[in-house]
Amino acid sequence: MDVLEHAKAMVLKLYANVCSKVSNDQLTSLAEAILNANRVFLAGFSRSDMIIRVFANRLAHLGINVNIVGDVTTPKPTAGDLFLISSEFGEIQTLIKMAEHCKKQHITIAVNTVSPFSTLAKLADMKIVLPCVSQNIEENDFVDIFPQSKEYSFELLSFLIYDAVMISLIKKLNNHAQ
Repeated sequence: MDVLEHAKAMVLKLYANVCSKVSNDQLTSLAEAILNANRVFLAGFSRSDMIIRVFANRLAHLGINVNIVGDVTTPKPTAGDLFLISSEFGEIQTLIKMAEHCKKQHITIAVNTVSPFSTLAKLADMKIVLPCVSQNIEENDFVDIFPQSKEYSFELLSFLIYDAVMISLIKKLNNHAQ
């Protein structure tokens, strides 16, 4: 099998595995919230921040008013905005403080996490719960697909679900334009 065919088989296997464990309703709700928000604010730390920035760039290309929390030009979120936080375990104190502040301001909070009972998830109006590799995805399958990548599986899975949300947004925006 050539390199491209092998990569295609691995990615398709991962997509099939993840898609069977992520809630379509959660992703649909996120897509709707993005479309209905005045502005979208995204936040994450470390690798999650890098992934969320890619998602922000794609949203901007669709004409969505999107901001990265912490950037020098980011305005203050207000009621009617969406605040999406990407946090694997949902216990980063800085993100929790931001979410608590947004909650007081009646800003819709969405959290992408593997920890549905984390502090951030409890603060969220909507959750996107990804499977934790060590608990919900066949670990051998994941390691076979992406060797030595267990420590950044959350980011890989986040890429997948953000792609799915983008496809949904593109379809909705194209249908609305017609």
